[in-house]
Amino acid sequence: MCSIIGLKGNIKIETLRKMMKTTQHRGPDASGIYLTNNKESLLKTNSQNLVNLKNQTYNIGLGQNLLSIFPSVKNPEDAIKINTQPIKKDNLTLIFNGEIYNYPEIIKKIGNEEKTRSDSHLLLDLIINKKNTSGNLKTAIIETLKIIDGDYSFAITDDTNLILARDPVGVKPLYYGFNLEEKIMGFASERKALWAAGITSINTLKPGCILYNDEIIEVNDLFKTITSNEASYEDYMNQLTNTLYESVFKRVMNLSEVGLIFSGGVDSAFLAYILKKISLKTGLKVTLYTVGNIGSKDLEYSKKLASTLDLPLKIQVITPQEVENSIEDVIKSIESTNPMKLGVGMTIFLASYMIKQDKIKVALSGQGADELFAGYNRYMKHVLNHDYQGLNNELTNDIENIYNVNLERDDAACMANGVELRVPYLDYKLIKLAMTIPSEYKILNPEDKLKKHILRQAAEKYGVPEEYAQRPKKAAQYGSGIDKILKKKTSKKVDFNKILNNFRMELIN
Repeated sequence: MCSIIGLKGNIKIETLRKMMKTTQHRGPDASGIYLTNNKESLLKTNSQNLVNLKNQTYNIGLGQNLLSIFPSVKNPEDAIKINTQPIKKDNLTLIFNGEIYNYPEIIKKIGNEEKTRSDSHLLLDLIINKKNTSGNLKTAIIETLKIIDGDYSFAITDDTNLILARDPVGVKPLYYGFNLEEKIMGFASERKALWAAGITSINTLKPGCILYNDEIIEVNDLFKTITSNEASYEDYMNQLTNTLYESVFKRVMNLSEVGLIFSGGVDSAFLAYILKKISLKTGLKVTLYTVGNIGSKDLEYSKKLASTLDLPLKIQVITPQEVENSIEDVIKSIESTNPMKLGVGMTIFLASYMIKQDKIKVALSGQGADELFAGYNRYMKHVLNHDYQGLNNELTNDIENIYNVNLERDDAACMANGVELRVPYLDYKLIKLAMTIPSEYKILNPEDKLKKHILRQAAEKYGVPEEYAQRPKKAAQYGSGIDKILKKKTSKKVDFNKILNNFRMELIN
């Protein structure tokens, strides 16, 4: 939905401006800034007003670049006005990135439909109410996080304390670090903004945690809340389908159109069939987007399934020249030269570029299904040793760490094109359900080479044709053919590390 950035310490306005400019791609629709010191506070929610700010010293600064996808306002300008941040109420100022999916339920419960204009305003109202009850800002934030369901990161200040928070799965990124020479602490939605502030030692705020000044507090450990769920195979399969449908629905319920990053494999095919059903009920416009080289399996399967579903399909055919032309942008967006991250990142980057060209602001992907339902080949070692507890432990570990292995990369690749990525398989409720499903339902035995058995069966029962439900796993970089091009051609012509190092140094200097 946006980028958020901030500084605490001896703040120079020019530094804050550089951070805002560096992440403008995440929020091209509007910008806002908040500055405070012991003498005065300054709130500006018009991007043009950021240029002429006086070069004074402040101790806390917050900034937001807005990607407006607020759906319930007919006039886009009204939506931008409602959503431009920072927002201030009482003595608290908030910047927020993400979505609160149980926003309607909370609004009904507190009876505040008229006054609360967005999920950001709702979040601030909840914190204020909790603070008025407890008398403590830290407690108020902790209690609020326990009742919201969403993908988010945010920062809030009372002009003395600065608090950062991140959702329990880590769908929305949040980085922080310190510049001891300049005596500042900074945070941002992307590392590059911190580089622009001269901060090179960078940490990731772990999911389900808050950073209260210098104190890290674990608020919501997803895996501590998982309880046993004794059910039959059929019951698990039905629960899986229903929960996945709910997860998709709440991520698109207020949208008029959405893009699906589509490979024709079981994960994205299942989502496509759910989206098709939703579209028939609500009128949601669904478009599929596939990236692949000539002759790739992803192109072949995507074309056939799009035709079966009668959904529009947009294709980006990959060539060595296309990869070479895009590699610098991908490296700068995902801030990594890891070959696997580059392969997946380029697939998402090129798909989201097509989505941007169609003026769609939200995309879905099948990220997380392999970690939840045991889709990778490396999981087979446990099954070969008849060690299903070991398999379960590895799946749990992979979900706990998916935020820095996959999610931060995927978010950055999409947001480089101003497209918000939503990941239905990583819904809080779906993760809790999947972690209770016995591992032997995910990989039946050593002969189950396809893996993800219960997910494939659920997809097929929902209507996904067997050809797609039982299609062998192909990671994005392999199914698209990008991996081969990167390894055989592009890496011989382009110095990946040099691109990233030069980019980092340009920002730092």
